[in-house]
Amino acid sequence: MKTLFCFFTLLVLVYASNAQTAFNLFATTKGQAEFASPSALGYKMDADSVDYSDIKGSPFWKEEWGAAAIVLQDGRAVQVDKVRLNFYTNDVHYRVGNGPELVAKTGSVKEIAFLNNNDLTKPVAYFESFRDVKSAHNANQAPFCQVLNQGNVQLLKLVSVNLDKKFDFAGGKMQSNFYSNTEYYLLRDSIFFPLKKINKENILAFVIPDADAQSWLATSKNKLNSEKDVVDFLAYYNKGR
Repeated sequence: MKTLFCFFTLLVLVYASNAQTAFNLFATTKGQAEFASPSALGYKMDADSVDYSDIKGSPFWKEEWGAAAIVLQDGRAVQVDKVRLNFYTNDVHYRVGNGPELVAKTGSVKEIAFLNNNDLTKPVAYFESFRDVKSAHNANQAPFCQVLNQGNVQLLKLVSVNLDKKFDFAGGKMQSNFYSNTEYYLLRDSIFFPLKKINKENILAFVIPDADAQSWLATSKNKLNSEKDVVDFLAYYNKGR
């Protein structure tokens, strides 16, 4: 299962499965995209009641609210002006207008495209829930991974947030802190390849470069030892594949 990004006159985010285009997520011209009501996200009656204000750090991808286009598991699309992604609980928080903060029903969200708040035609990050990915750092089911590139081979980034409690001797009380761990995967044809570390050896164990790709790596002096290096390489490698 692969996700592709397509940008034409109307900005389109496409979810692909078995090479079949399911639907257009949204368009730049107001009224041309059909969205379900945000109520389609549902809400958790037993939403996490932790008071995050008493905890150091943040469980969210971004602390501030951001506009997002959301694909539900049933194929419907929803656009919401205020969304936050919680890496601690694997929940999608949202607000409609000036309404209260809600948490989408567990398992209801498949994909999230966060948008530029000043220009809703420009996605800034894309996340997808993958049932076949299991974090080594927490027990979240079907965690949201950031999809860092388009194409036949994709780099996925999984950030897991956990809560740690320690006694603060300076303050004389227990202090709770959020801390995060980051894992990377390569995805091709529904095969997830975990990367213990981003380096040339691990990347090329899954992506076998032909002579042309090897020449590109040498010419561009790409060492495949960073997230950007891998994204740049995959952008070249995926061309025409």
